[in-house]
Amino acid sequence: LRFAIQSAKDAGADAKLLKQANKVLKEEEPRHEARVCLADACQAASLDALREALKVAGAVGLGASETKEASSLLEQLEERERLLATVQAALLQSKSVDTTSIDALREAKDHLSAVISEALGAGVPEADVFDAE
Repeated sequence: LRFAIQSAKDAGADAKLLKQANKVLKEEEPRHEARVCLADACQAASLDALREALKVAGAVGLGASETKEASSLLEQLEERERLLATVQAALLQSKSVDTTSIDALREAKDHLSAVISEALGAGVPEADVFDAE
């Protein structure tokens, strides 16, 4: 668009038309940058990058249809983070179980197995839950 505006200016286009084109450019350039930022954040799959990209997208007025993929990915990554914390908490809790009680040991094992399965099912990398297994 910038090149088209310059070409129109060089060709002697109407000043009103050029002013209108520059206005569109000023509105669309930040949106374009936000779209690029969203795409990069989705590619990186980073919580911080996704949060920042969605913040920028909201500030420039991108609609839900344009932020849907990043929002969905952010939700998935936040869920994985939450489930990993649940696994770590269950692991910590299992270390303090009464080792003289078979029922307590079985209950701790079952609970730990359940949270590990849930985490793996949500896409938490197996390497991240390796200590708990």
